[in-house]
Amino acid sequence: MSSSLSAVSLLNSSISNLRSVDCYTYADQRATRIGFVQNLTHAEEHQVFLVLFDECESGGVPEIT
Repeated sequence: MSSSLSAVSLLNSSISNLRSVDCYTYADQRATRIGFVQNLTHAEEHQVFLVLFDECESGGVPEIT
């Protein structure tokens, strides 16, 4: 990490990282469920995961509680 990062950008980065973890968990669980129900291959399930993760990262789903 660069020593020139301000406290604000570090805080924003931490918040973003927490959201990424939440989105990863959300997308992983949903993709696994969808993959099981629709009998998808691992590759297809991964594509579903990527779409859900991107959607979550851009604020497309409610906050995970």
